[in-house]
Amino acid sequence: MSQASSRAVNETFKRYDIAELNPAEDMSKLPSCADIYRSSCGSMGIKPNSALLDVLPKSPGTYNLLQLNLSANYCGDKGLLSLMPVINKNKNLQRLIVRDNGLHNATITQLCDHLITHPAICVLDLSNNTHLSIDAGMALLSLAKKNTHVRRLGLNKTSISPQLQKKITAVITENQKKHGIPKLTSQNLIPRTDFFRCKAAYDKLDMNLDGRIGISEFSSNFSDNIHDQHQARQLYAVMDKDHSGAVDFVEYLHAGFPDLSRADILFTIDVYSVYSNVDPTASLPPEDTLSIDEKAEIASIFRVYDTDQDGFLSPKELRNGMGKSWLVGNLDEILKAEDTLSIDEKAEIASILRVYDTD
Repeated sequence: MSQASSRAVNETFKRYDIAELNPAEDMSKLPSCADIYRSSCGSMGIKPNSALLDVLPKSPGTYNLLQLNLSANYCGDKGLLSLMPVINKNKNLQRLIVRDNGLHNATITQLCDHLITHPAICVLDLSNNTHLSIDAGMALLSLAKKNTHVRRLGLNKTSISPQLQKKITAVITENQKKHGIPKLTSQNLIPRTDFFRCKAAYDKLDMNLDGRIGISEFSSNFSDNIHDQHQARQLYAVMDKDHSGAVDFVEYLHAGFPDLSRADILFTIDVYSVYSNVDPTASLPPEDTLSIDEKAEIASIFRVYDTDQDGFLSPKELRNGMGKSWLVGNLDEILKAEDTLSIDEKAEIASILRVYDTD
């Protein structure tokens, strides 16, 4: 578009109170997210995190990050502060996960100052940063009040008092009523029960509670037999993908679920850590747990259908009961005739329905 036509369009926009049309920027001359991060680290006198550089966009002028997960990349206070220019550039960033990063109050106060005007941020997870206390809590409370887009805050295992967390939760709840609960992105997830079984096993192996499994911790679960110890070392080498001499939880899960990408593993940790209050050491609930009222309602319906009171529903009882309750024209087609079912098929139907008999 020529300069003259651009001015003409701008004048037209002004008449309708629409923002002016500015000449398009030459994207090739703009720095990438990786460049911005590298430059910021240089200004702060710290070395860039190589793992973080790998995930930051490297295309010039591309600022389309939707989430930034630092839970597997320890950055610390300076590392997070060096990312502020990247966060500011990415106006569509919705999720910022900085679990287990040894962060302190002053850093969170600065982070909140930046996020107060961010147009898209809705999920912030600061769990397992044990140094965070009242100053960080007050800054987060102010953030949630001033930026109503913030609708999830992970504060597990911080030193922010329960009373202050309760106040923050109240504001977050109001934000959710206003804007809705943030939806999870569609990625592969490790099944819930499998995840918490792995977490319980990992915690058991991590005997010194440093968040890593060393070779001595891992091999102690094998017998002293030379063959078993050799096997332990081989297994450990497979898990220790970065050859650091310590296996973190991401590597442990990746060994158990090799078909999932690193992004899937991180997303799984994010989901189950931020959105679940299940204690990994407690007995695991079923995948789909019914409420007491729901179980009582199903049991009541079951007893009505179970006319011979034998604790099982035959296809005939199910057909009769459903026929009385619902106007289902093709019920016979769905169930087929009872005499077409074999004894094994009848037993299978009974075993499936039997789980709802709560008496």
